Amino acid sequence: MRLKSHKKTVALLSTFLSSASLLVGGAAVLAVFVSAPVAAQDLTTGSILGRVTDGAGRPIKGATIELTSTSRGASDTTTTDAEGNYRFGSKPLGSYKIRAVKQDFDEVSASEVIVSVGRSEAVDFVMKATGKAAETVVVYGVRRRSLDFSATTTGININVKDSFDKLPIGRNIAALQLLAPGAVPGDTAFGDSAFSSLISLGGASVAENVYYINGMNVTNFRTFEGGSTIPFEFYDQVYVKTGSYQAEFGRATGGAVVAVTKSGGNQFLGGLNYYVEPQNLRSKAKNTYTQLNQKDKRVREEGNVWLSGPIWKDHAFFYGFYNARNLKNTDTSAALSSPTDPTRGAEKVSQAVSDDPFYGAKIDINLIEGHRLEFTYINDSSVETDETNTVRELGGVTRVAKYNGKINDWFSVSMLWGDNKFARSTAGPLDKEAAVLARLTADGKVDPTNQTGGVIQRGNPNLTVEKGDDSRELFRVDADFLFDFAGSHHVRVGYDEESLEAIAKTNYSGGVYYRYYRSGKTGSLSGKVPPDTNFVRVRKFDSGGTFTSANKAVYIQDEWKIDDKLTLNLGLRSEDFVNNNAEGFSFTKPETSSRCANTRLTTPFSKAS
Repeated sequence: MRLKSHKKTVALLSTFLSSASLLVGGAAVLAVFVSAPVAAQDLTTGSILGRVTDGAGRPIKGATIELTSTSRGASDTTTTDAEGNYRFGSKPLGSYKIRAVKQDFDEVSASEVIVSVGRSEAVDFVMKATGKAAETVVVYGVRRRSLDFSATTTGININVKDSFDKLPIGRNIAALQLLAPGAVPGDTAFGDSAFSSLISLGGASVAENVYYINGMNVTNFRTFEGGSTIPFEFYDQVYVKTGSYQAEFGRATGGAVVAVTKSGGNQFLGGLNYYVEPQNLRSKAKNTYTQLNQKDKRVREEGNVWLSGPIWKDHAFFYGFYNARNLKNTDTSAALSSPTDPTRGAEKVSQAVSDDPFYGAKIDINLIEGHRLEFTYINDSSVETDETNTVRELGGVTRVAKYNGKINDWFSVSMLWGDNKFARSTAGPLDKEAAVLARLTADGKVDPTNQTGGVIQRGNPNLTVEKGDDSRELFRVDADFLFDFAGSHHVRVGYDEESLEAIAKTNYSGGVYYRYYRSGKTGSLSGKVPPDTNFVRVRKFDSGGTFTSANKAVYIQDEWKIDDKLTLNLGLRSEDFVNNNAEGFSFTKPETSSRCANTRLTTPFSKAS
């Protein structure tokens, strides 16, 4: 058992030069919506920002901007600065209405402003002086780039329901990842039924990605292949980062898959659906020499039920999800008769059956204006049973508690605690029986003449019994600061620590292993066994223990807007991994590596993107 080696990562440098214009002619009541590029705000939230000007293009200082959630009723307010800029950071996903008010100006508003995970949505207002006649309005459809930490990040933000309604994609997280640029399917030799197929992001291996659900790192830290999953309909949005992501993301050299589940609102909503994948409608692969693919069968049935609504209107909301499923895979193979005989041997049918349900829930609480709590509970525990009634335990419980608080217009903070468990034990009805490997005669007795190529006759068919459990406990805190000094700055700092525990124990079935042999014509073991005699070797095997790892990371990143044409995105991250063996001693040593984000240049004459 080995966990990831101790490493320090220093990550920084992304320089972004940009100039993008928003051209507005005239002076009337006008709200301009512009789609901003992906801009990481948080692992579960997004932000809204913009600029307020008068009809002559002059910034309006001190305008009151009120933001109200369409589905939850929660509101937040801020005022514009000397440049007319405003910003709402770390807002829950969903639809919002924005209202701008300023004495001596007519009120303006905008509705259906959508906040997406990891994005900054920009909404600019042009306000008309009270009593002034409206002039002709000319709107140039120029997309204004909203500069933020992810200005150099490659990837895609996916609204799961909208994407599934419009695109012919599979109902799994792997299909969503494949929508991102730089994503390709990984080798099918990696992964298992717990995570479906795995995806390579940004040219890295499938074991170099990091996975989040509602801000919680759920990556499989034993093999790094995938992580905990939830039913497709429980996803709200998924942000797939394939490269050049900012310093707040770490513990990965590939991509980052950031998922957010659905939440409740002020309306009671619910639904159900049922999916079945008939075997008769599946295509069949051709047979190979040892794999009889034409005889393989797949059964997949799923039923989903969900309900959401208010616990206390405008203040507390719930979302509950239940997924019943019936999964059955049947595979047929054929053994080689011998290395030199091209004919197939006896057929072997392998099965894997799982029918355990998934259930999850999310609760959101608006404490006071600008302060919010979130609680997530996910249970994806399942058991796979094979043709020998050997069961394989998978999945476990994930719990997440998160706080977001806006202290004032220039300082906000978020804190998260969570734990995650994943079962890895394999157990069968014969685990307590001693393992016996021998070659038998037709009447079931030990062959007195030949013990070459013996097979397991007793005990667990896999010879060994494995018991294992993985657990992770995570705490992180992030803070955002906005200030002006030689330009405007958005500084984000954070700290997180993970405590990992992996239990891995392996022993022979029944605690002992008997292996039958037959001596040759000259005997065996230096004459201790006479010629042409059966004898038994007895072995005992007990391996493994409890392994722990303590991971810590600290980062700082700054979006420094020097002027309208120059913005520097800078970041620094340090990570420490300390891994301990089963006796509690560390077996790692420091290493150092660096990461440099790409540089992108946009001139005033470049086409907006």
